[in-house]
Amino acid sequence: MIGKTALLYDVRNINGGYVGFARNQGGQIVGEGTLSNGIVTFERVNYIAKLENNLLSISQICDRKYTTHFNNKECLILKPGFVVPEEWVIMRAPIVTTRTFKAFP
Repeated sequence: MIGKTALLYDVRNINGGYVGFARNQGGQIVGEGTLSNGIVTFERVNYIAKLENNLLSISQICDRKYTTHFNNKECLILKPGFVVPEEWVIMRAPIVTTRTFKAFP
């Protein structure tokens, strides 16, 4: 999901559903396009006109076999096949259904 169409190409108008976020922020999905940085490309990225921030679905990233890493400054999208060393893992949340995680077994 993205709030600026300038970041998308091959944008087409759609009449999608409403997406809500924190602090009563949200909006109607009014477009869909492709997002690319020249190395990786994500298709079918939703455009939400009233969205103040640009958001990319973590599910969409993971569906493409990329790994994500978050810290207090940024989110890194790592190449497919990157494996986190087991000794670095302090909590695991396996996927139990499509796009749903079980935080504690």
